[in-house]
Amino acid sequence: MTDEQVGQVIMHKGKLVSWRVPIQVMKMAASPPRGEFIYVADCPVLRIASHGLTEAEASKSIHDMIQVYFEELLDMGTLDHVMVEYGWKKNVVEERAEEDEAIWVTPQISYGYAMTGA
Repeated sequence: MTDEQVGQVIMHKGKLVSWRVPIQVMKMAASPPRGEFIYVADCPVLRIASHGLTEAEASKSIHDMIQVYFEELLDMGTLDHVMVEYGWKKNVVEERAEEDEAIWVTPQISYGYAMTGA
């Protein structure tokens, strides 16, 4: 299965305004298998994954992790470097010299998951 999804991160005057990234939540058997399941949330464009006991818990967990991730990158001054390394493209919008906005856009990605089993 192949999906193309695009995300974006909007910055204004060096501060995070909003972000939208593709996230996939999957139900997986817990280890060791005892009929229990966990939900794994994956965001390949940021190389972040999380989990939870419910789909909602996994989704909230990864959203919280992404928010903290961006805040930490900004605090360390490494956001631009990391985004470029991960293949994001930066579009700078300048309406006035004192107001600038940067919009980071993910590259078109295709990803699929391979599963093996009996």
